Amino acid sequence: MAQDHGYLPCELEQFNRNMEHASADIRGQALHERHGAEWLRQEAKLRTSWDEHGNRMRLKDRIDHVKALRSRLQEVWDLVDREEKLLGSEKTRLDKGLTGRHDLIMNVSGECEMLSQAREGINNVHDEVEDRLRKVRRPLCCSYQSIA
Repeated sequence: MAQDHGYLPCELEQFNRNMEHASADIRGQALHERHGAEWLRQEAKLRTSWDEHGNRMRLKDRIDHVKALRSRLQEVWDLVDREEKLLGSEKTRLDKGLTGRHDLIMNVSGECEMLSQAREGINNVHDEVEDRLRKVRRPLCCSYQSIA
């Protein structure tokens, strides 16, 4: 014995057709959503690929820039080293020249003072030149002794 659900056969056919239409609509929407999702994944993948490429290129440019700066700094460092060595040698040469000149000045002033003292014993005369000579020689002797 068949159960009766209270549906008429024509209502059941209409219900089945409605369900098939609804099912087809849902399948169509699902297919559309899957295509949309696939398109979105492809776009995201493409965008990610371009972003990675851009990042790599910017990083490469930055690395190249840093390398260029480093080589320039090395060149400047080498120039500074050369100039420092040159200045050191010039300073040494100048110090030797000044020492020689200072020794000459000390020798001349000492000789002048010695001659003056020898004359002083004979002539018993004091003049301005002798006083100035003594005033100049004393600081020179003191400064030379503090340097040496």
